[in-house]
Amino acid sequence: MGCLGLFVASGASISQAGPGGALLSYMIIGLMVYFLMTSLGELAAYMPVSG
Repeated sequence: MGCLGLFVASGASISQAGPGGALLSYMIIGLMVYFLMTSLGELAAYMPVSG
């Protein structure tokens, strides 16, 4: 069910930016999320909290 929103909402971004622009924007946002999650993983490994 979570992926359904991606397919439904991508129609608006494709109509505004075109297929290439939408793909490029999804790739840029995905790269930003990747960097964010790796930095959060590094912080969790650096400062572990038990419990």
